[in-house]
Amino acid sequence: MAIFKLPETESPTGILADNNATEAEAAADLTRAFPMMVCGDVQEMRLALNEAKGLYEPQRTQFIQSRLLPVMLRLKNQGAVFGYPLVTDVATHLYNFIDQHKAYGQPELNVINNDLLLLQNILWKRISGDGGKVGQEILSQLI
Repeated sequence: MAIFKLPETESPTGILADNNATEAEAAADLTRAFPMMVCGDVQEMRLALNEAKGLYEPQRTQFIQSRLLPVMLRLKNQGAVFGYPLVTDVATHLYNFIDQHKAYGQPELNVINNDLLLLQNILWKRISGDGGKVGQEILSQLI
């Protein structure tokens, strides 16, 4: 059995500091990339919503819930992890709204569309963290 010995020029704290710096850099890269990674998901949900408008109940409800809920759940879980808790807040609101409704008329479709536009706005403008004043304005638009 071979015993591994660290070179004397590298101390364990130096290695730890390098690892922490690398992890922080990776986290920053993911925070920067998050809007680009999920912007396509929001566009797909907007397209699905437009498709759903051409359907009648109960197919409309099944279509909306099957196409939007899984993506909303993913955004709800990922937003805060990647430094976008505002995405998590809006996605949670939309997830709960879709999950609680059993039929979707024009008023419900408008709420879904509004929330998708808010998500799109957050991602395009890269509003990270709580968004400050802009974030509060966005949250006040949730119905």
